[in-house]
Amino acid sequence: MKVLTCPSARLDLAQAEQLFGLWQAAARNDDVTLDLSGVTSADSSALALILETLRTAGSAGHRVSVAHLPASLHGLAALYGLGPWLGRLEGNTAA
Repeated sequence: MKVLTCPSARLDLAQAEQLFGLWQAAARNDDVTLDLSGVTSADSSALALILETLRTAGSAGHRVSVAHLPASLHGLAALYGLGPWLGRLEGNTAA
């Protein structure tokens, strides 16, 4: 399993664009854990990045888990109706 991190405290559109190719390549080749322990705030592009990483991994037969989801991402997930779904990914593995 490969652990992917965000090198910035803020996971916004600019950061998501930088991470997109790396996270997609990893998800195509291995199970991944998205470790967001260094992220203190995130916007909706962070959710899009996680969703696309999940889709890529699932298409390749790999799994994704999310660790240390920041509170701002929990709030956005709830707003979009993804709270229960994202909660299942946190600390667990899902395809």
